[in-house]
Amino acid sequence: MKTCTKCKITKELSEYYFRKDNNKYREVCKDCFNVSMKNKRDSNIEYYREKARDDYYNNKEKHQKSSKKYREENKEELAVKNKAYRKKNKIELERKHKIYRVKNRDKICKRMRIYSKKNMDSSRFHGSLRRAKKLSSSDGSITKSGLISLREKQNYKCYSCGNHLDFNSKNKVHLDHHIPLSKGGTHTLGNVVYLCKHCNVTKHNKMPETFLLI
Repeated sequence: MKTCTKCKITKELSEYYFRKDNNKYREVCKDCFNVSMKNKRDSNIEYYREKARDDYYNNKEKHQKSSKKYREENKEELAVKNKAYRKKNKIELERKHKIYRVKNRDKICKRMRIYSKKNMDSSRFHGSLRRAKKLSSSDGSITKSGLISLREKQNYKCYSCGNHLDFNSKNKVHLDHHIPLSKGGTHTLGNVVYLCKHCNVTKHNKMPETFLLI
């Protein structure tokens, strides 16, 4: 047993931090020490942030190994926490992801091309799966005349952002399934809209109401 010099409460030795530099327990208990350190950090927040960054970059390999070990030992617990966090902050995370995608569009496209080349079999499988879904859910309503009517209906503008679409450039205009095929949508004229390349890539396979919120 040991009495804390701060709160004056007698506690078990397990309630005190052990100092390896002098092989003794601290004079203050863990609770008091933690409060003291928090107050110290809060009053010098920029200093401690800079110190933490320097420590990380000076011992990067050590920190990465430690983090990897922690993730492996607490895999299930972290999965539950991360899932709950993503669910609670879904809209905010989507907003941040959208900003990141806009700022790093070229980098993302390059990474996707590299991934497709390295995983040709997977890319071909998903491509064939998508074509099969199109065929099974098509009613034959998507025709050349039908698509021309759709352009006119949208006034030659992107359905999402309203920007003018250049139909002379195939790479800049995408025909999108309003309700994604992966979410039960059909390959019919009533379920397709014209989007600009940016909006279609950003939308990915989100439902319309989710995409319009971000």
